[in-house]
Amino acid sequence: MDFFVLCNNSPQCYFIIHCDVYQGKNEANIGIPAEICNLPTTQKAVVNAIIQSKLGKDPNGYRRLFMDNRYSSVKLFILLREKFDILCAGTTRVNHIGWPKQMMTMTKKASRGSTLRAYDSGNKIMCIQWMDNRVVSLTSSLQISGEVEVTRRSGSEVLHLSVDKALKAYQENMDGVDRSDQYRERGAGFASKSHYKKWYKKTYFAVLDFMTLNAYFAWNLSVSEVEGRFKVTRNAFYAALCEELIAFKDTTGEEDAAALIGLPVWETLGGHRPIPVNHKDRMRCAVCKLEEPWMDAKKIKREYGKGSRQQRHLAVCSVCGITAHSLPVDWKRVIFEEDALQGLSCFQIAHSQTCSGLWITKGSGGRQSQRMGKAVRKKSYTVSIAHPLYKHLMQAYGLGSHVRKKGGQDKVNQIKERKI
Repeated sequence: MDFFVLCNNSPQCYFIIHCDVYQGKNEANIGIPAEICNLPTTQKAVVNAIIQSKLGKDPNGYRRLFMDNRYSSVKLFILLREKFDILCAGTTRVNHIGWPKQMMTMTKKASRGSTLRAYDSGNKIMCIQWMDNRVVSLTSSLQISGEVEVTRRSGSEVLHLSVDKALKAYQENMDGVDRSDQYRERGAGFASKSHYKKWYKKTYFAVLDFMTLNAYFAWNLSVSEVEGRFKVTRNAFYAALCEELIAFKDTTGEEDAAALIGLPVWETLGGHRPIPVNHKDRMRCAVCKLEEPWMDAKKIKREYGKGSRQQRHLAVCSVCGITAHSLPVDWKRVIFEEDALQGLSCFQIAHSQTCSGLWITKGSGGRQSQRMGKAVRKKSYTVSIAHPLYKHLMQAYGLGSHVRKKGGQDKVNQIKERKI
């Protein structure tokens, strides 16, 4: 899993300002403003980070942005300066569009400390090549010139070399993301220490890493503004966070199961609580199943994966044992179109006043099971064919009365047109 990360580079505070999942050449452009959808992938990621974080057009003046050779390009630097008042510098791959290949021809045979420059006065872009242990290629719109001295080692010998100010600024400031990664790896690093076949699981832990790291930086930043707080080390903060999470106790009582399923709190009133089913039991939704025999009799084709056998969000009631979907479903059923039942989930419908008495529990038979630490009895139930709603739904399908067969099964007799 690959992330685009924009970080602050203040010492000891490498706050993650924006992060985005690498989408590749994705035509969907999820979360990308329409005006930048036509940009190349990496350039699109940089501009989107600037737009989402609202760093452009700072009233206090130009901002500086440093990036590695994956993102930097002449076209991007011009765009950020003209549209967002952001000056950039970054190492560049010599095969990128806009890099003056004919002029920037330095090779590894050049002497250490030698510099080659090319300046575009129209676009105000400086291209630099500097020989260190290898050739470093840099593109800059920082509008600074001149050289400063740096020291390097060659064995036991200390070398004093001259380097362009733009390259020196890049070396001093291009460490926010790297430092953030170091902080993330040490002490936590859930995404790096865990390996999963499913990409979204690793993504979840990566976002968790970002959140804990930002929480640590935010705490130390708030020390000067919040009385009684003091700066802490990363390890001390993570230890305190773990202790708080371990000691945390949910005091909502009956609301916990509803919150886990995603249902409103008021649905737990009366003791009827949804509890996730064990998918291995292959249970079926009682509400969705109600109309399926009639749909089969009328030869109404059902969409694949949309029916009573759909296990997603399937829950069993802790009191009456009715099995139903705990969230609203998007497939077609006549019962979902009833005025009193529109917009409700199957679990809500099964326990509504309109459907009271439609499903009758067959005693207390069934096996005992444990779900979410609570004992739940797996009960069987039947449908009351005398219920007004049941008769109304049959009429909606144009079907006649039921005939009871041995074994408790129902058979639908279709109404046939009589010739006059």
